Amino acid sequence: MRGGAGRRGILGLLVCCALAPLVVAPTAPAVINDDDHSGPSEGPCALGIYDFKLEGTLVVQGIPFSGGPIKIDATTAKLVGTHATQVHICDGVMYPVTQRRWSVVSTPPGQSASIADASTLTPSVNVGGPGQYKVRLTACASGCRITQSGKSRTIGPFTREVTIDAVSEYAPPPETQVLPPSLSPPPPNWQGAPGAVPTYSQAFRESQCQGGGGFKDPQWVTAQKFNGANDYKTVEGEVLSSHISAADDFLNHDSQDHNWIVKPDAPFLPLKQPASRDEMEMELETNHLPRELRPTSGDRAATIGYWIFDCGHEFQTEIHPAVGLAVQRPRYVQVPPSFHPPGFPNGMGSNITVPGVVTDVQFNPHSGEITNDCSTTGLHQPPVTATVTVGNPPHQVQVKADGPCIREPHPLNRRFTFNVYLPRNPQLRARELGLDPPAVPLYVGPQAGPGGGPGPAMEFKQDAAGHSWLQVTFDLTNYTGNGFSYRIAAAWAYPQPQNWGAKRWRVHLSNFKVYEDAEPDNPGPDIDGGDWRVYFNVNNRDREWTRVFKCDGCVDEGDVKNLNMDTGGSGLGPDPVLFPGESIFIHTTGYDDEVDGDDIGTVFLRMPQRNTGSDVTAYSQGGAGIYHLNFSIRQGAAVPGATLTSEATQLLSAYTLRARPQCLNAQVKAATTRPVVARPCGAEARDPSTAQDWHPDNVVLGTGRVRTRSFELFHNTELERHAIQGISVAETRRLYNSMTTAERNRLFAEMRDELRAVPLRLRGDYDELVATLDQALPAAAVRRLLPPGFRGAIRFLPPFR
Repeated sequence: MRGGAGRRGILGLLVCCALAPLVVAPTAPAVINDDDHSGPSEGPCALGIYDFKLEGTLVVQGIPFSGGPIKIDATTAKLVGTHATQVHICDGVMYPVTQRRWSVVSTPPGQSASIADASTLTPSVNVGGPGQYKVRLTACASGCRITQSGKSRTIGPFTREVTIDAVSEYAPPPETQVLPPSLSPPPPNWQGAPGAVPTYSQAFRESQCQGGGGFKDPQWVTAQKFNGANDYKTVEGEVLSSHISAADDFLNHDSQDHNWIVKPDAPFLPLKQPASRDEMEMELETNHLPRELRPTSGDRAATIGYWIFDCGHEFQTEIHPAVGLAVQRPRYVQVPPSFHPPGFPNGMGSNITVPGVVTDVQFNPHSGEITNDCSTTGLHQPPVTATVTVGNPPHQVQVKADGPCIREPHPLNRRFTFNVYLPRNPQLRARELGLDPPAVPLYVGPQAGPGGGPGPAMEFKQDAAGHSWLQVTFDLTNYTGNGFSYRIAAAWAYPQPQNWGAKRWRVHLSNFKVYEDAEPDNPGPDIDGGDWRVYFNVNNRDREWTRVFKCDGCVDEGDVKNLNMDTGGSGLGPDPVLFPGESIFIHTTGYDDEVDGDDIGTVFLRMPQRNTGSDVTAYSQGGAGIYHLNFSIRQGAAVPGATLTSEATQLLSAYTLRARPQCLNAQVKAATTRPVVARPCGAEARDPSTAQDWHPDNVVLGTGRVRTRSFELFHNTELERHAIQGISVAETRRLYNSMTTAERNRLFAEMRDELRAVPLRLRGDYDELVATLDQALPAAAVRRLLPPGFRGAIRFLPPFR
């Protein structure tokens, strides 16, 4: 990577013949990392040391009318055990709540309440008059006996509380999460399918990568011949995880990749190969993906770019690099006073905040060193057959050679179409409750960003079941600019004076304490500490990602690194604005920036909206480092109430129930024009955000114990065993011995060029590289490879292991 932006991966580059005697197994990775411990050990622990809490989401279901029963759903409640020390992180364990009891904690003055089915996780609370009722779940009141590996322990009691706001009138709140159609098959008016896609066998993908990639051959090869912008592929789906890569090859990167893992929607599944994989990876260098546009776990994304075989990652298909990205976040939307839809001559009002979808779009013809200098290991077209002269006597043979490299700027001259799915239309929910109100206007607010690109054409779509979306098209046929960004806010303009309970939350990052710095334990004085880069991710819409810490050579075990950063304008962007039931994302990712960078671990929590004001300590998981993140969450400034026009007030009134409905969907008015989901009129749907199966908070346990490792969102970075970082010694030897003199000269030239660009202040971190080269190559070759003065910057040469 030029400028030392991410110095990694070179250790395996020429660890060839000289290293073979030092490695017992021929499949051992050639990477010689300066991390002695490979991070904290992770695994099961003795039952007695776990710390247990009652976790899960308690959901008030049913219409909370006063004077009647209100259902509580606590089926996700579970006993979660965690424990971590400086050197070991215990696998989390989850146990079902087998002993439970509900009780009424408080009622409005002069009112009372009783509970039916109090020994279940789905009780009914019979409330009196309007007001706030607090109900407590007590788990293991007399102690729960749990067992693991033949050992038993008694735990408890534990409590959680839930608040019921009983009302005499009820307007069903808008849903906060998108509800895409099944898309299998797609609706008749849906656009976006990639068309006919060939299925490639493992053997074919491997052959296109020439059995490897990232050492002497391209690390990425287009799955089909690339002729122009019409050959890009689009993948739409839910973002399962998102992080900044810790270990990218400096020969074909200018900066760290940002990786987002997507679960493709049904029409895009043919692009995911092999089909046995559960997800598909998307990548773009961070220098070309602004932090405001980077995906967050739980978002949806439409990714447009090169459909490639990743020759370092088992030849799987990916979109890499992305040239277009539309990140769709379920976030709050403010409906401006200037919005005057038909039937609302005076508009909707002021300070209106509703749930919606904010879509941030980028088109970028640049992607970094993967395509900017035609490097040997960059992105290439499929291999070609060439005739070469070999042997003595000379004779001609046909061989498969690397295809031409892909060069930026990437063409953008075409129409790009993707879909933005919306939360369910409030009119459908009202009809399920027996009402027949007028339609809610859809607010769509486009906002151009930097770059001055053309605006989109948007068409509202809806299927027979009521799923709705925007079909968005950017026509870049005649666009000749250097890339641009765009924002589209879309929401049902369904107003309420209290803005549906939206609250603003203040996240404060205090510090983190380092327990393992991912650096070697030198026998002498500590020569150099870790070069940590730490990023923080929170769901605040306008600044989802922030680098919160950067330090060269100053991270050591035992350090406490102060952050002292807040949302709300003090370093972390705005405070998150959330509606009831939504969680606050607390996510860190980062790496120790070296020749072979180390993942320092990840914190990922979905925190409930609780105004406790207490400090929280979260343990990092995975990676080669260990740290504890200390933070707090407190309620921020109030979200101002909305002032509604008379037309908006009439709309809300039409959606308001004034008596508890006594019907089922089969009895809904015959005037209903669209199908509705069959459920009792009095039942409130569980918000999709509490049913996402990609996070352990929402797991409904049966019986027995479950290890939470199976639910981890962010796993350690996969070893790229076909690329420089992870290639085996035996494979390195085979490839190096197969290279011609010209190929070796080009490889040496590329390495020397990259090393020359490393700033002087960072060359001291190349100790692991120089020590490895000294062991692997003749002294003359090392002198030829290292730029003048490079060795002199090395402060410590670790003994070769």
